[in-house]
Amino acid sequence: MNENLKQSSMIHPKYEGNKIAYWSNDFIRYSTALKPLDEFEINFFIYLCYKAKENLNLQTGKGWDDIIKIDMQKLLEGFTYKKSWSKYNADEKNELYNKLKKLRKKDFEIRTDKYKTIVNDSSNALVYEYQLFSYITYVHYVPETWTMEVQLDKRTQEFLCTFEKGGFTPVMFKNILALKSKYAKILYVYFRSYRDGAGMKGSSYTIEHLRKLLGVEEKYEKWGDFKRYILLPAIQEINEKTDIFIFGRRDKIVEMLKGKKVKDISEKECTKIMLNSMCETSTKGKSIYKLTFQVEKKAKDLDAVIFGGKKANAS
Repeated sequence: MNENLKQSSMIHPKYEGNKIAYWSNDFIRYSTALKPLDEFEINFFIYLCYKAKENLNLQTGKGWDDIIKIDMQKLLEGFTYKKSWSKYNADEKNELYNKLKKLRKKDFEIRTDKYKTIVNDSSNALVYEYQLFSYITYVHYVPETWTMEVQLDKRTQEFLCTFEKGGFTPVMFKNILALKSKYAKILYVYFRSYRDGAGMKGSSYTIEHLRKLLGVEEKYEKWGDFKRYILLPAIQEINEKTDIFIFGRRDKIVEMLKGKKVKDISEKECTKIMLNSMCETSTKGKSIYKLTFQVEKKAKDLDAVIFGGKKANAS
């Protein structure tokens, strides 16, 4: 990839960083829609979702699949790229267009589990329904005016722009841009779906489920490698750079802190403790088979975030 299309280390975008996409919680937690995408594609797809939301008429439900006109100069500023669009040569501009062509060819699947009575069978069996969607359906590049026109699939509105109470997650664009790693971006959206106003602030999921979510079913098969190369760096990024903080059981954290406070340890050591406090072993042995996590709003005082104002040596 051209060096100029890489993100810089800037965290706060200049352009529309506070804008929000509203995704269905079920879509976030149970689909694998983000796993085929690279870092740029994840950024761009979420960007398109909130732009399409701005086109939407909430009374008529129309507008989601209207053409989205993008000012490329402002887009690259928003993505914190190092070079202005006006200074890109023709090959560099075509590279970005080719990335959108690549995204246009990709698709994702939604599987719905439903209980139905099968014909000639009185039992109520679990069956699956599958739907295949495109991320984008249309791309028009106009180099003379520095604009790109893009269109989303109308059918994706149901789960990429929902305001159903307790059933959606607001995904703020600047938090996605703050994360460099693809896995951190995917896990941020996933964990953020458990930080809602309905009282749910955590859950448990198997390691197998998380591998599938991230698209690493056949990579890092050993738990130690999956932990070292995927989970630790992703969780450290999320806890340091976004609006949420992820941790596990408080009693485990107290035990691993050994009398210290979170503010007294390094960020790397803190991440290890937080991840280890989420790990649950199987009843048959010592292997890690699931993570049990909690998600709280990020604050300067992490001890208060984790322990809710209680002393760190409390159980």
